[in-house]
Amino acid sequence: MNQLLRKGKTSVIRGFVSTKTGNRYEAALQVNGEGRIEPVFDKG
Repeated sequence: MNQLLRKGKTSVIRGFVSTKTGNRYEAALQVNGEGRIEPVFDKG
């Protein structure tokens, strides 16, 4: 939470679970231009 508030983005977090598929995934979190928190997926 500290990293998200100070930098606007976290490092990659593991263990999220999709509500649609039930699959696990990892993503960073960032604050978008509207102040909402959204996942950021690695495209690499």
